[in-house]
Amino acid sequence: MLSLRMIARSIVGLVLLVSTALCLFPDSACAQRNKPGRGQGAQSKAPQDPIQGSGFIHGWAMDKSGTVTVKVKLGELDWTLKTAKNSKLRVVGTADFEFIRPGMYIQALALLDPKGTVVKEVPKVTIITPVAAEKPKEPPRGAAAAAASVAAAAKVPNEFELGCFPDNSGVNQFVPQENAGSQFFNIRGQVKSVGNNRALLVEAPVGGRMARFNIKVGAEAEIDFNIADLSVVKKDDEFQLVRGNRDVPGQNVGTLFEATIKHMEPVSGATSKKKPGAEKAKPGEKDGENK
Repeated sequence: MLSLRMIARSIVGLVLLVSTALCLFPDSACAQRNKPGRGQGAQSKAPQDPIQGSGFIHGWAMDKSGTVTVKVKLGELDWTLKTAKNSKLRVVGTADFEFIRPGMYIQALALLDPKGTVVKEVPKVTIITPVAAEKPKEPPRGAAAAAASVAAAAKVPNEFELGCFPDNSGVNQFVPQENAGSQFFNIRGQVKSVGNNRALLVEAPVGGRMARFNIKVGAEAEIDFNIADLSVVKKDDEFQLVRGNRDVPGQNVGTLFEATIKHMEPVSGATSKKKPGAEKAKPGEKDGENK
């Protein structure tokens, strides 16, 4: 049998061996303890070199995948920026009435009676890109650009949900009620036809169905646009980068996450031809009447 002295020496030797290992590798146990498990996963990295600023457009292009590359001047520096999957790039400006085409989407604040009939001329119309509109295609260039349709071109969802909403409300869709009196509503829908005397036939979802509204645009009405189509953008338009990231250290190359382009001149469609096959109201179809 082993003597007590030999057993004691063995225990002391083991303790010394463990102590030496901990001195040589003091962080190993903690590293194993803090190592993320399978369920934790890697968190998405925040932008390492965020950028923002204002300036002017030099030029832009769109590839077949829909990725937009813009060349801009921010401050005193030239930058090349590309959109990402969820980037938000908006184009704002003003237009004349002749620029409005069938197929475009608009927003108008209109006074409706209980039957859904527009009872007054609207003082303002905004051409918009609605939620869930189709992916943009390469727009025409040159002289045809100003007359091009800016219908449905959103890459990402935005604030313009189609429908008929009470004034100052963007949450719950509302259907005009009998005996409620005339009320103001934000109508967001698609232009089906453009008539004489600045008349628009607009279709919008109301109460789960599609309704049509005859909207008369006032002679002095303000017409502007807030769209995701770059066909109207020109060199030297104002550019506001809200959020971006420098992708290449030391180089002015990055990703555009959110930006607004302000078109500097009013867009006119006075000399362009209307699209053929514009849809007209069917016989017996009244304002606000469900199809």
